[in-house]
Amino acid sequence: MWFIHHFLRVIWANLFGFLVHIKYCFEMRFNKDLFNEYTKNQETWNNIRSIQELVMFMSGKYVYKWDGHKGLFDHNNFSFEWFAKWGDCDDVGHYICKKMREIYKDELEYCETRGFADLTAKPAFWHYDCVYKFKNSDHYNLFNYGHIKTGKDLNEIDYEMTKIYCGNYKFNKMVGWTCHWM
Repeated sequence: MWFIHHFLRVIWANLFGFLVHIKYCFEMRFNKDLFNEYTKNQETWNNIRSIQELVMFMSGKYVYKWDGHKGLFDHNNFSFEWFAKWGDCDDVGHYICKKMREIYKDELEYCETRGFADLTAKPAFWHYDCVYKFKNSDHYNLFNYGHIKTGKDLNEIDYEMTKIYCGNYKFNKMVGWTCHWM
């Protein structure tokens, strides 16, 4: 599963993303409602200047959109798709990190999309979120769809992610990683 996710998905995501990009170029040209939704959401996004505004945006505008059965069509959403129809957890992590770096570029010590998984579960389970840490801070923050959790290190952040998404589910072998390719 690691090989599929870290190697093949990267190739597939870029190829599939390119095809989706072409589809949205045509769709935006001929569907004025979709274009207006995209324009309105992008304008609102561009005016965000604080974490509080980012939380409000994610709580009020964003709608989860899964990339298909078992992640088969999972790809990194282009801005066309993100602002018109949204995306799934890896897209949220990616766009939140980009926005955090834009707003707080000189104040951040760490800001990455972080993934975690239990590859031994049947079926395998994984999730992504934006994790950030401000300079001179003693904790990391997990930005989870507009909810912020804290932890003293990345292991504690991974544990917070498992509590959010799995409740009392017992992981056999939980793995966490930073997604530099997003």
